[in-house]
Amino acid sequence: MKFSKMDEQHRFSFYVFWVMAFFYAFHYLGNINILVCSLDQTLSRLRLLPYASAAETKIKLEKNSTPRNQFKQNKFTPHPTFKISVKSALKKYQKSQNVIFIDVREPKKFELYRIPGSLNIPLYALKSKNFLMQKSLILVNEGFKVLDLKKECIHLEGTGFQDVKFLKGGLNAWKENNGAIQGDVFAMKKLNRVSPDCLFKEKNNENLLLIDISAPENVNAGHDLTKLAEAVPIPLKIEDALPFCKKVKSVIQNNGTTSSPVLMFNKDGKNYDRIDRLLRSAGIKSIFYLEDGSQGYRKYESMQAKMGQPKRLSTNRGHKCTTCP
Repeated sequence: MKFSKMDEQHRFSFYVFWVMAFFYAFHYLGNINILVCSLDQTLSRLRLLPYASAAETKIKLEKNSTPRNQFKQNKFTPHPTFKISVKSALKKYQKSQNVIFIDVREPKKFELYRIPGSLNIPLYALKSKNFLMQKSLILVNEGFKVLDLKKECIHLEGTGFQDVKFLKGGLNAWKENNGAIQGDVFAMKKLNRVSPDCLFKEKNNENLLLIDISAPENVNAGHDLTKLAEAVPIPLKIEDALPFCKKVKSVIQNNGTTSSPVLMFNKDGKNYDRIDRLLRSAGIKSIFYLEDGSQGYRKYESMQAKMGQPKRLSTNRGHKCTTCP
């Protein structure tokens, strides 16, 4: 059948009309039925393609289209655990598997010592590193601060990162298990030291185990309202070293904290090296120690409390300013 020029013009305008109607329905209404009807009528009237039924067209469109509520349908469910043990991480590291260690510490500390080949990226900047989304990532710090790492793992996985975990025990446990670390050997000796500021930020960690090894007369002295009040008292006596080590090992096992941070402290924060050697000889490793002891932490908390109090405005109205007329 032949068409005149006038028929062809009408045919073309009719085609343009239905194409515009098709895109309007898709963009503004998002209704699959309107799309089907528009496409069905266009194909049948123009006879440009074999007639396609509404049912067939609907199936094709449903397969190729992305629902608007896709994000609501695919809700993020947190991974049961984001921890990875040092042994598992060491196997991946030694076999050169597709895993990247992300050191989230400050650049100055990263320069002092680090896992060879690790990248130094702070937590707040990880979400912008799109080239890491398809990689297996292991977040690393000293090993004491856990809360921030957990939150970041949940956040990153919820934004599209495929595999994110944090190293259980951190660099301290990595070193204890003979993992490779390069840098300043003397600085590495402070890996198991925890500053009062660090403990203050981690005070909401319910899995943290505190052990007070102060002398009997100093146990729980002066920190009734602080985080240190949760500590288990195990006074240290050098002449009773063996019973002391047994008590420490028993407390760690009974509290189920073999995989959680353990922090020891005394009154003044001294003699930690000697205590650490004593515990290592009994097979107790990966213990953290509070810098400056309980005294230092109480001072830090009192400073934080003062900073949080509102400043009092002066109410002395009896004296005029000397520069006022």
